[in-house]
Amino acid sequence: MMDPIVAKLQASSPVLLHDFGKLRRTVGATEDLRRSVGNINPRPPGWHNDLIQLVKKLMARLLAWYTRPLNEYNASVCRSLDEIVMAVEKLQANLLAIDARLEQLEQRSAAQHESLQKQLETLQNHVGAPVSLGTAENSETPAARMETDWDKRAREDARYYIDTGHSKSEEAFEKSGEWDLESHILQGIELSSNAAVLEIGCGIGRLLKPLARRAAHVIGVDISSEMVRKARARLAEFPNIRIHKTEGDLSMVESSSVDFCFSYVVFQHFPAKEPIFAYFEEASRVLRKGGIFRFQINQRAEKFMQSIVADTWDGVGLDHVEVATHLEQVGFKTLDTWGEMTHYAWYTAEKIKKAWPNEPESMVQFHPTALDSAAPGRVFQRIGEEMTEPTLNALVSRRLAWRVALDFLIEKWSSLNNEEFIRSVHCALLNRGIEAEALSPNLSMMEDGRLTRSVFLDSLVSSKEFRDVLAGLRG
Repeated sequence: MMDPIVAKLQASSPVLLHDFGKLRRTVGATEDLRRSVGNINPRPPGWHNDLIQLVKKLMARLLAWYTRPLNEYNASVCRSLDEIVMAVEKLQANLLAIDARLEQLEQRSAAQHESLQKQLETLQNHVGAPVSLGTAENSETPAARMETDWDKRAREDARYYIDTGHSKSEEAFEKSGEWDLESHILQGIELSSNAAVLEIGCGIGRLLKPLARRAAHVIGVDISSEMVRKARARLAEFPNIRIHKTEGDLSMVESSSVDFCFSYVVFQHFPAKEPIFAYFEEASRVLRKGGIFRFQINQRAEKFMQSIVADTWDGVGLDHVEVATHLEQVGFKTLDTWGEMTHYAWYTAEKIKKAWPNEPESMVQFHPTALDSAAPGRVFQRIGEEMTEPTLNALVSRRLAWRVALDFLIEKWSSLNNEEFIRSVHCALLNRGIEAEALSPNLSMMEDGRLTRSVFLDSLVSSKEFRDVLAGLRG
């Protein structure tokens, strides 16, 4: 069965994709033949056969000495062929990713245009004057817009806007904070109990509370005065927590005073890119050398076309190149990425340090998760699809994003109702059924339009549990 990604690309593109399995086998056979040169076939024992074998060995030694440059040349040719195959495989994987991204943009562009027109008509009806995307100006800065909107949300229902699926009770809300801290924020992070930790966009302190039991000093900042007021009231009993109102910077935090800085589901709500990059620079300033910066961004392909209409809920999207470039410019080295091309793309970066003798050990260490090369095949077996070797290799080497490779599931299971879709995707990716307490909020949000199937797929692809599946720790 043909790889559905390859089939889709071949159906829409004049480029013919090649399965490199046959070429790799040919290169392997060439290498085997090269190694067999000079080998002596065994013969039955006997004085005449022994004499023949002796003559063969003598000739083989002479030929090996005489043809050594030729053998070295043949070996270099085989290595070059192998490198060429690997390079072309990488180009093909990149072509797959680019085509999938372009197809997503094309499919959604018409719907986006219609949606924007409706928004403009609605806005025009409200203000009683014509509105144009090209000429409309907002006198408020992004920080002012963020503060106004999030103050309103905090007064309306802070828990709902921070964690919709676990907002029904304080108990569920706090339990979700413990889970997210362990499973996402501190995944692969070894944090000293003496460390200083900073959260950008702390809300009412859902993550600060469990963090205060793990670190000596905990700092939270938020753009919303109302969120800060509620956080201080909720966490007054914790003397090691400090909470500050921010204007879009970290000026209240001393330089080189923090060991671990993180932001969780916050930058996805920024209406502009520049404030996000400003926080990159500020995080570099406040972190000690060797400190870790972990955060999420929205990397969905369609968001790259929507920055002009982004607001404080559905914010801007950032592609990998601009994120990596800005991190490097302010002194970070990217250690790890996960959930690429999703609404919840993770980045883990280290503030660059020089190795000095007798330098004290950092308060925070990052331990990357090694992935199992056989795991992608098992995932696609559960889905019921057979992938080509180049696609599987591209996924293992991280040249192809999992979200791009799995995008066909939206169409494949389009005939399923929402509950069937949630159960099918959950089982295929995580190799287990979904619990009732997890199914209920996701189904409710999908039924009333607050959650799309695409974003649900994002949440699973970017999850720690899916990473554990691909590491061979589950499934």
